[in-house]
This record gives sequence, C-alpha cells and structure tokens, in this order.
Amino acid sequence: MKRTVFLFIILWSGFSHLGVSAQKIEDSKAQEKAAFILEKKEIEALKAKELIEVLNQIPGVSADNYGVRIQGSSEKEVMVIMDNRPLSNPSTGYVTLVGIPASNIERIEIIKGAGAAAYGNNTSGGVILITTVGAQKGVQGSIEISYGTYGTQLYRGTLNHGREKDAFSLILYYERSRPSPPYNKSDEGSLRFNLNRQIEKDRALALSGHYYGGKFDLAGPTYAPTPNAESEGSDWSSAILFSCKDFTSNTYYNGWHDDYKDSDIPLRSEFTSHVMGQDVKTGVKIPSLKDTVIGLNGEHHYITSNNFGDCRENQGHLAVTSGIHWLGMDWGLGLRTSYYSAFDWGFNPEFSLSCPKKNYTLTLNINRSHNTPSARERFYEGTFHKANPDLDMEKATNLSLGLAATCKEISANLTFFYRKITDGIIYAKRGDYYQYINEANMVRKGMDMGFAAPLGKYLKIDLTYQYLIAENEDTDKTIPFAPRHKVKGSLIANLDDFTVVLRGDYSGKYFEDRLNERQLDACFVADLRLSYQWKSLDMYLEVKNLFDNQYEKKIGYPAWYRRVFLGCVYAF
Repeated sequence: MKRTVFLFIILWSGFSHLGVSAQKIEDSKAQEKAAFILEKKEIEALKAKELIEVLNQIPGVSADNYGVRIQGSSEKEVMVIMDNRPLSNPSTGYVTLVGIPASNIERIEIIKGAGAAAYGNNTSGGVILITTVGAQKGVQGSIEISYGTYGTQLYRGTLNHGREKDAFSLILYYERSRPSPPYNKSDEGSLRFNLNRQIEKDRALALSGHYYGGKFDLAGPTYAPTPNAESEGSDWSSAILFSCKDFTSNTYYNGWHDDYKDSDIPLRSEFTSHVMGQDVKTGVKIPSLKDTVIGLNGEHHYITSNNFGDCRENQGHLAVTSGIHWLGMDWGLGLRTSYYSAFDWGFNPEFSLSCPKKNYTLTLNINRSHNTPSARERFYEGTFHKANPDLDMEKATNLSLGLAATCKEISANLTFFYRKITDGIIYAKRGDYYQYINEANMVRKGMDMGFAAPLGKYLKIDLTYQYLIAENEDTDKTIPFAPRHKVKGSLIANLDDFTVVLRGDYSGKYFEDRLNERQLDACFVADLRLSYQWKSLDMYLEVKNLFDNQYEKKIGYPAWYRRVFLGCVYAF
C-alpha cells in the first residue's frame, strides 16, 4: 500500500508543478531513423484486417495473438508500446494483441535488436512502437460480425469520439470456437480504451487501459489427450500518462491471472501476478548535444502461486540517451543502469548510427541488454509444463547493420544481425514435459530482407525472407523452435470495389528439443481473402490454410486444418 501511495504522490506532484503536454519526447534521432516505419497509407495498402496481420508482413517479424518475435527472438525479448503505454506484460512476457483492428493503427515503428537504453530490459529482440488513429471531431466507429467453421463466431466494435480538447476511443472484441479434439475450445474477449484531455496548449492528460479474459478446454497432445484439462485466464493493464514540454510521467499497473485444472492427475495451478510501476523522463539541454533524455523507472512485482507461495520483487532503472548530428550522420548514445532484487545489477550501453541519403539509409547499432525471466516462466505449471523458479537473467550483446532503399513505388531493405546471449532462456522438451531453462551460451545470427513493388496498375507484391542460425555454442546443437529459413509473401489485387489478398508463409524444419532428437517438418500455409466494398459496408470471405496442409507446430499439437470465415464490417 505504501508503494502505491508513493507512486501517486509522484504523479500528483508532477501534475501540480509541471502540468502535462501531449508533446512526444524523442529518445534519439539516430534510433528513430534506424527503425522500420509504416505510416497509415502503407498500412492501408497491406489490406490487413488485424494488427497481427500487419506485423507479419514486416521483414524479420512474426506475430500471433499473444506475442511478437523479431529475428528469431522469443516473445519476452520484444517490447510492444502503444500510444506510450507498454502492452508487454512483465508478469508473462506476453503481449495480448488479439482483437486490435488494422484500421485503428496510424503508425508502426520497429526497432530491431535495440532499445535497451531507452526502453528497458527485455528488448534484445527489439521494440515496437504503435500509434493509434486519433479521434476526429464527432463520432466514428465500426461493427464487425463473422462466422466460420469449427463453430467460430467473432464480434467486434470500435468507437471514436472527439471534441475540441477531448478524445475517446474504445475497442470491444469477442470470439469463440467449438472444435473437436485435438483442437482447443475457446472463449475470448477484450476491452481497450483511451481517454485524452488537452488541458492547455502544452498540457494534456491521458488515461488508457485494457482487459482480456479467456477460457479454454485444453485437448492436450494427440499422444496423451487431456479431456478434462481447462484453463481460465485474464490479463489487464492501466496507465496514466502526462507531460509538459520536455517532461513526461507514466504511472502504470499490469496484472495477470491463470487458473489451470486437470482433474485426471489431479492438478491445479493457480497463479496471479501484479506489477506496479512509475516511469519519468525529462529532456535536458547540453551544449553540442541534441535530444538528451534522462529517465527514471521503478517497479514492484507481487506474485502469488498455490505451488510456490508468495513472492515480492523490486527493480529500478536510470537511463540517459542522447544524440548528435555530425559529418552528415545521426549518432546516438545511451546508457541504462538497472537494479533487481532477484538478480544481479544490469549495465546496458548502446550506440547507434544512421546515415540518411536521398534514396537510402544505412544504419548501425551496437548494444548490450538484459532479459529477466518472467514470473510465468519461473512459477507456472501445467499438465505438460514444469515451473523453474531458479531461472536466471539473460545477458545479450547485439549488433545489427541495415540498409533501406526506395525508388518511386519500389522499396527494399536488408538487415544483418548478430546476437550473443549468455544464460539464454529456451523452451525445451525434457522427457515427458516442457520447461524453460537457461542454456550457457547461445548465438542468433543471420539476415532478413524485404521487397515491395507494384505489378502493373492493379497488383502489388510484398516479399520477406529471414535466414537464421540459432545455436548453443557449448553443445553445437540448434536452439529449439528456430527454423533456419522463413519466407512470407503477399499478392494484393485491387479491382475497383473488389480486393483479393493472397498470403503465403513458409517455415523451414526445426527441432523442438535441446538435444535435437525431435524434428518437425517444413511447412507452407496460404491464406486467401476476398472482399467487396459497398458504400460503408465491407463484406469478406476468408480462407485460412487454403490448401489444407496438415502439420504440427509442436509434436502432438496439430495446427488448424482449413478454416472458412464469412463476415462484414460496417463503418459509421
């Protein structure tokens, strides 16, 4: 309770003496120019329905309902921030992206393999900055309804209301499916909101939050079904953000709860985690330097588990980032020092360089980062998953070199990356169960590339490729769930009010265990969507896994067969 009061004293004192502003503090121009950026027009050109679908078209990025991976990283190594509010849940390492429509996204910035100095730990994979569409004056919104195979139903509504000094946005989402084993029955729903108040010209206050709840009947692997296993979970977050000129403050709270039951063993694993934090940044004027920012952050974690009891942990961070324009290039420097009550101290320096030219930009980034094991990795248990409370913190050294070029409507980019991780955390099969463990020394290295171009008047093609070598240097074994080759592509046809989108995803073979004894085959999956726009009504037919390929993501866990959906979206 004392910690909570202390956080709000900081918030109130900042509000009383400094006021608030909607102005964004830039952490580093060099870092910003090193990012892969999609603006609203480019997002619309992808003809994607969901935010997840947009992210999956970016070179080196893979996303699903509960996380994002960059250049072979785990979900926990990628920080996702929406409208200055972290979406990544420190308790789980996951980020709940389910239900966010692409139409609500204004801008996406992807900083690959960097960001530890400015954005904190768990960023060795990178940082994703998402800006949603600002509310216009009046009321806008949409209603979506969709039905599909396996008893799938989807309902979603969005609402945006803007006035001269106020803006409000809301997203409601619900989806259910009723398949037979080996697939899981599910009910999922989420609510997201943003409330913004412009108090004066340079003062504004923002309140945002989300709640997600889901219930799943877990079928288990095909070789050992679990007909009576079920999981009921939820996660939630809220944040109060204000700033004044070059000062910002963010007070936030994240929570996660999961209740897992399997009456056949019997097993019950109930787990709850709370994270309370305060983040403050201020700009500082230093001669010859630009964009200098000093940041302070503190967090308190409270974890309860019926298997491991209660656990309280704290962490604090001090960060400085700065930049300078010299010799026609943007140079960025950063340093973050971190204290953890459960782990060793962290010391994360970062250097970035951007050389922008008329038709191309060359970037370089070198940094060190730390990835703390999430509470879920350490304390959560299931029928085929064992906890590991002794997990240690990862230490990562990252190097990346990138080139992005444009010529009229053609764009291409290429990034080489190298990531050395000490005490790396992997999810591996150990006998009859899975567990998160520390491997001594891991290396992830490779490259990703992307190409986009129009094919005549009505067609557009997008292609991405990732080559990844992920190895344990002590054993020369390949890291589990790390395919060497990944290829993704889209072919989009616009014919007046008709749109045809064909997407393909190829993943090479990979191992699911640390000894490389269990290998999954390569697979290719194609999705097709046909849509017709009539006034304010968008009607669509969507087919996922178009060719009905049968494959497994983990041994004993088959991926979805072909699924067909019919839906419509009404915009007002």
